[in-house]
Amino acid sequence: MAAEDENNFKGLFYQDVNMQNMYAHFSQILLVDATRKLLDLRMPVYLLMSIEGDRLSEIVAMFIVAEETKEVIQATV
Repeated sequence: MAAEDENNFKGLFYQDVNMQNMYAHFSQILLVDATRKLLDLRMPVYLLMSIEGDRLSEIVAMFIVAEETKEVIQATV
């Protein structure tokens, strides 16, 4: 989780072991998608997806950010 010095929530990153393994094996092509207004909190949900060799896609990470700034996104990931 990324937070400022005042402990204000900025973002949350999630990646389990299976996601880490998929990213390690199929990280050549990585797609990023943001979904807005999905949550009542009005925070965008980002999905990172990799493409496997047989053209199947797998989600390899997810994160939610309170602000869509370069600094917050970099700190979250």
